[in-house]
Amino acid sequence: MTAPESLDVPRAAWAYESILDALPGVSVPPWVAVGGHFAGFEALVLLGAWLDGRWAAVLPATVVVAVAAAGSAFTFDIAARVRERDPPDWYVSRLFASNVEFLFAVTAYAVFLTAALTRDPGLVGDFAGGYPLPTFVALVVAWDVSYRIAAGWWAAVLSLYRTLRDPSTARRFRGVDARIAAFALAQLALVPVVHAPGRLWLSLAICGHVLAVLAVLATAEVVGRVSSDSAS
Repeated sequence: MTAPESLDVPRAAWAYESILDALPGVSVPPWVAVGGHFAGFEALVLLGAWLDGRWAAVLPATVVVAVAAAGSAFTFDIAARVRERDPPDWYVSRLFASNVEFLFAVTAYAVFLTAALTRDPGLVGDFAGGYPLPTFVALVVAWDVSYRIAAGWWAAVLSLYRTLRDPSTARRFRGVDARIAAFALAQLALVPVVHAPGRLWLSLAICGHVLAVLAVLATAEVVGRVSSDSAS
């Protein structure tokens, strides 16, 4: 009886990293993945504009694509910073392997689609013009942004939980929390894109989301500092 072949044990990683790791015989550096992410979506945006002549939609669509690509970059950066700080096993497993961010992403995407289909049916049409390819690209990019937002939310919630559970980690992971906050702030670039008469709700939703993430991270920072002062 022959011994079974050894299998590589997959590392705990974001879904985006796991997809790249799963590519057989291919090692994709993060900067290549992010560049390919942006270039691929932007090519589809330009193709859609060329097919239906809606060149005015290219700039706002490019901003949304840039935010999605920035989400990829922050995903890689946050993961790298977490791993290099000798994180607790429970923190790694919850951050990378719990898939809670998928639950958040599906919820956010469903809320977006519900609002787009019922409250503001022209939302996607303003970008896509009713054509199949631009509509497909708009929906895929909307999902991508929803996932990045959800991943940032879950990372922020875990930052607070991590600090409450083990206040000594607050200083060690301060750089990670700063990156989570930076990505939340980067999402404010979406506000001018979606802002239009009758769409104040969407602008407020984005701003409220960003403020909520910053509030969670600020709470984690305050808890960490208070615990540190108490210990000393």
